[in-house]
Amino acid sequence: MLAIRSFVHLSSTDKWLFVRAAGVLLLMRVSLLLFPLTRLRMLVARVGQRSAQAHSPDPSAVQHIAWAVTTTSRFIPGTTCLPQALAAQLLLNRHGYEARLCIGVARERAGQLEAHAWIESQGQVVIGGPEADLVRFTRLPLR
Repeated sequence: MLAIRSFVHLSSTDKWLFVRAAGVLLLMRVSLLLFPLTRLRMLVARVGQRSAQAHSPDPSAVQHIAWAVTTTSRFIPGTTCLPQALAAQLLLNRHGYEARLCIGVARERAGQLEAHAWIESQGQVVIGGPEADLVRFTRLPLR
């Protein structure tokens, strides 16, 4: 009930961004079940091609898109870091912002490998955690 009340109080622009983020996030979640990551990354790049010109750097707009993806991910079961990162990349690119998908691996204390995905834009991590937490991950080269 609190979520519905919060949604009602959003501006119409925020509501639209929230709905778009939810749709793209759900699409990424399902697409990861259907396509290999390399193919999905190509599709995201093609669909997310910048419309018109790139915007001048506006950290608040980039953070606003990251907020929408992070917030909507709470309502879609099983949404992990990878679909969030892909959704953020697509939305940022569609809004004219540079977004770089990063994937890293780290060894847990028990010896198991852990993987994590995040997005960097304008030299900052915008989705996927604070940079301090990402230091332990070894970045994989993505083609």
